[in-house]
Amino acid sequence: MFTYPVYKKLKQVISNVGPVFYYLNQYTRNKDKTSYKVPAVYIEMPTNAKVDSLNRKIKVLLKQQIKIHYISYAPFKSDNDNTIQDAALAQHTAQLAAIHTLVDNLQLKDGEKALTNQFILINSSENKFEDMCVYSILTYQTDIYLRR
Repeated sequence: MFTYPVYKKLKQVISNVGPVFYYLNQYTRNKDKTSYKVPAVYIEMPTNAKVDSLNRKIKVLLKQQIKIHYISYAPFKSDNDNTIQDAALAQHTAQLAAIHTLVDNLQLKDGEKALTNQFILINSSENKFEDMCVYSILTYQTDIYLRR
């Protein structure tokens, strides 16, 4: 009701970076029978949020965190070497910067009606490694609006 329209608009904004999917813990360690695409962007929407009313026509979820996960390949140079390829990390960092450029201070709208206020970066968790992949998470805070 609140978050899906925001997800769809945000997906449109960042789709030129790569495939974009709704985040469902796809690449979590020890998660069985879950497939995921790499490289890809995953959008993690807030859950269990308190709904406030601005007036009879506008409901709002205040200070919600939307996390954008970017995952890419970062293979080892050899079976005996744990050094990650610099080129893969450089590409990963460039894509992450491209995502941030698109999202930072973004306000999503449906026509003339605001769906959110500006996206403000509040946390960055970069270069975590999972098997042959590297992932980073950018956390943005925004208010989400529902209008009648």
